[in-house]
Amino acid sequence: MPYPTREIMARSRTRYEAQIGADWRYPGMFDFLEVSPSYRLAHLLATGEVRRGSIQLPADFDAVEKTYRAFGDVSQTYFWAWWISIAQYQFGVAIPPEPRGLLKLIGGQQPSEQAIGAAKDALLDYLSVDRPAQGQPATMVVALPVLGDRAALFRSLETMLNAAYGSARQPVGVAPFTIIRNKIRKSTVTMARQVLRARAARPKARLFVIGNLTNVSRAHWTNEEQPRREQGDKRRIMEIMVSRHLHRAYLLAEHAARGQFPSLDPLPDDLHRPNFDFNELKQVYRRHIRWMNAELRDMRALHASMIARGER
Repeated sequence: MPYPTREIMARSRTRYEAQIGADWRYPGMFDFLEVSPSYRLAHLLATGEVRRGSIQLPADFDAVEKTYRAFGDVSQTYFWAWWISIAQYQFGVAIPPEPRGLLKLIGGQQPSEQAIGAAKDALLDYLSVDRPAQGQPATMVVALPVLGDRAALFRSLETMLNAAYGSARQPVGVAPFTIIRNKIRKSTVTMARQVLRARAARPKARLFVIGNLTNVSRAHWTNEEQPRREQGDKRRIMEIMVSRHLHRAYLLAEHAARGQFPSLDPLPDDLHRPNFDFNELKQVYRRHIRWMNAELRDMRALHASMIARGER
């Protein structure tokens, strides 16, 4: 499914992103798909940048390719565009649908050209912004004459709804993917992601330096210029803690690539499963940051234009 236009995405994001983003697991999975070595390999194979048969693949790589076919390339998009266009259908989660009024006329009133235009805009806005965020539910646009016997009006509306419900295609079966509800905390996932990004930014730095930069443990912060003998065990303990966070990031990323998030379960031993290449990951982050900066400039300009037009 193609991504909607920037203006449609800006409206949709303003209205609805907080409702879905309130569950940190969905944006979290997006972030870790972006850095998963196995998911990256699936992308390279899908785009022909790596030839199948030229490398040994992990034993369970079919699960990674299944996830990639479902969720697609995440290297040049952002969470909300990915969610609206792809992810919500894979998770079977959408904004609860609500009715929306498009035009109101009092008895005897002839609609002006301005009112007709506003109704057209409201219908287009609903179809292009609200309905996609609600998971493209079966929808019926009707005109209700608000006069006469109310009970008769309700009966007529009920008849129309019954007919519409009978022909509406309802979702069949369960969603292909489900977020895991477990005891893993958001803070654990956030720290693993921060440490991974810091490590990618400084691939050659000592691990205790990465720990200092990301505030892994204030109690074990050490001065880089101070002699090692004056640091006691602080530096070694900090490096152990940073290594643990990097391992967690790897588990989160590789499980995400297999459609399971968040999970810190041990992965089966597999010599062919790719590991983090921090120099390559540094370039991945840089490319994404460049893309995001350009996208944000366009989005800010568009948002300012929408505000000037009185739109939200």
